[in-house]
Amino acid sequence: MATGPTRGPTTMKGTIMTVLDDITTALKDYPSTYVTIEIIDVNWPGAVISDEDEVEFRFQVTNSGPLEMTDLSFKIEGLHGTLVKGNGAAAQYVASWETNAGWFPDLPAHQPNNPVTWSTLPFMFRPTRPTTTSKELVRVSVAGWQTSWDHPLTNHSEADPDAKGSYSSTVAVQ
Repeated sequence: MATGPTRGPTTMKGTIMTVLDDITTALKDYPSTYVTIEIIDVNWPGAVISDEDEVEFRFQVTNSGPLEMTDLSFKIEGLHGTLVKGNGAAAQYVASWETNAGWFPDLPAHQPNNPVTWSTLPFMFRPTRPTTTSKELVRVSVAGWQTSWDHPLTNHSEADPDAKGSYSSTVAVQ
């Protein structure tokens, strides 16, 4: 039985399960660790946003982590009485909705300075009640995503001069 540096005694089976648990946790936490979502291009009809105004917005996303993100879906929520809607002709105002998986472009790995934005018509939100202080009106979050190990296993494998083998022997005079 080995002793881990911070986890106490472990068996080989326990070590493997700890690694798998750590990977699972890292994947679960990946969006909150490596993804940045910004709401941009917010446009409203007057000098200030008023209740019942239809406000346009878009959002952009960056991925600074080591995994490519595919089949992304996002949850778009209205907060503090705000309603949201998509950009289709049949779209209706609702409290929240989710985009379909794969609707948003894939997010390549290691791209913190290259945001990806959905390029069609903007989304809309409509506040339904006035506020006297600034309130969060819309939130966009990652609802789902997929990945593979292709990028880390292909792009992070490199030469290692410390991984070597050699042969030593004395050499006799003839």
